[in-house]
Amino acid sequence: MSDYYDAVPVRIPVRFKEEGLVDFSGEPIPLKDGSIGELVISCSSITDEKYLSSLKAQVTHKVLEEGTALLVALTIKLPSKLDPSLMNTYKVSTNSSLF
Repeated sequence: MSDYYDAVPVRIPVRFKEEGLVDFSGEPIPLKDGSIGELVISCSSITDEKYLSSLKAQVTHKVLEEGTALLVALTIKLPSKLDPSLMNTYKVSTNSSLF
């Protein structure tokens, strides 16, 4: 990265309002009102410790109930790079069909 960021900067989803935003040189960035982006900034630049902690907090979201069956389909595009033991286990053919 660069010297302007911490080794692990914080990423903040942002929405730009009509007040505007300027780039590093101070020039206004011509953005449409309501544009959505991501601000990558050094943690040391955030002055509110509570806000910074909320950005760093791990959050989990329940997607499926426990025991829910999940069906997955995979396509192996380069079977030659697949470990040979896996090719034998799953009977991978050259057309990438697993079964």
